[in-house]
Amino acid sequence: MELLDTIVALGTPRMIGALAVVRLSGPQSLEILSHLIHKDIKKIKPNEAFLANVYGDKEKEDSLIDQAVITFFKGPRSYTGEDVLEFSLHGSPAIADEVIEACIAYGARPARNGEFTMKAYLNGKMTLLQAEGVDDFIKAQSKTARDLALSSLRGESSSNVDELKNKLLDAISEAEYILEDDLSDHSDYLEEMKGVAENKAVPVLDYCNKLLLEAHNAQRLYEGVDVAIVGKPNVGKSSLLNALVGEDKAIVTSIPGTTRDIVEGEKEIAGVQFRFKDTAGIRPTEDVVERLGVERSIKAIREADIVLYVSDSSFDDKEALDLVKGKTVIKVGSKGDVKKVVGAEVMTSAKEKDLGELEKMMVKKANIASAKAQASYMSKRDMGYLANLASDIQEALKAIRVDGYVDAFSDMLRRGIDVLNDMLGVSSAQTGEDIYTTIFAHFCLGK
Repeated sequence: MELLDTIVALGTPRMIGALAVVRLSGPQSLEILSHLIHKDIKKIKPNEAFLANVYGDKEKEDSLIDQAVITFFKGPRSYTGEDVLEFSLHGSPAIADEVIEACIAYGARPARNGEFTMKAYLNGKMTLLQAEGVDDFIKAQSKTARDLALSSLRGESSSNVDELKNKLLDAISEAEYILEDDLSDHSDYLEEMKGVAENKAVPVLDYCNKLLLEAHNAQRLYEGVDVAIVGKPNVGKSSLLNALVGEDKAIVTSIPGTTRDIVEGEKEIAGVQFRFKDTAGIRPTEDVVERLGVERSIKAIREADIVLYVSDSSFDDKEALDLVKGKTVIKVGSKGDVKKVVGAEVMTSAKEKDLGELEKMMVKKANIASAKAQASYMSKRDMGYLANLASDIQEALKAIRVDGYVDAFSDMLRRGIDVLNDMLGVSSAQTGEDIYTTIFAHFCLGK
């Protein structure tokens, strides 16, 4: 991947539609454009769209490809930090392909996956954490997921990690200063280092664990809530699924055992994606296909965040109760338009689409309000780095508290900065500079 290459790619899905956008980025962008349109490129103004005929070769009138709206973004004030051109074309993949081929003919190359955002990161337009947020934002499947990814894209995650890094640097700089202080009484090293451990390193660990908790909450909200619908055959599980998702996902008949495999559907509730799995009725069976369905149902129950235990009579099925033991369970009385079910936490009527109370209870059981209040989005990759950092700090604290190893304490904290720099996409060579810059920043001005 060459940073100075000019790259081109389709920026919209490859399908027939109203518009297709082709994006061109790099130092040769305007030079390439000069071969495709008759307009003098010296007269093109940044951030102003204009209409022009686009040719495979402007010297050949019969090579007209399309009439397009073209916008020029002058670097560094562009997404990638380079000169960028965007062609808004009529929405045919064939037209977009011709424009891309023309750009390649005059010096561009096809972009690789994620390369426009890679250029933005390398050109300092965004941090690595923000770059990850771009992909997560595009893939978000609910309002809450979009909001969380957008917060990362806007730099919230980067700010939190920067604060964590500064706290850790403060602890390391004090530890390093003690180690390098030739005027100090060396016999006091251990006690001084223990003071750094308790007053500086412990708060860093606390803050790291706080970020991890918030990231786990955010990740759960981003990914959504898995819900398994279980119960005996013919109690209304499939009807409930269809009513919840608003379409006929599952076949509904009065014949027990109709559902023999997992049937899935999704719905956004309170801004969070809920994924429902209608399971085969749990019962002993000699039917090979139905037995496989029951086995898959058991697996779905184990993986579910919430289990809807559905019944139209009672909730005393020992086998079902054993299966959902330890899970977050809502006992759902079905066919509420006909009768009440003893022991039900909530009554429903799939026939009358009376599901409001059930949805409220699912939101409550999923602790969505609490999770939202304590959510700060990070990717799983970033969460792995935070977990490694927490482990390093714990090892550092053990080294000084239990073993009295002064050097090991300082070295383990230093390794934590390497972890954070790697997380931020910064060279590990930066670690020493970060530490000593922090040390000397405590000096008076003019010293």
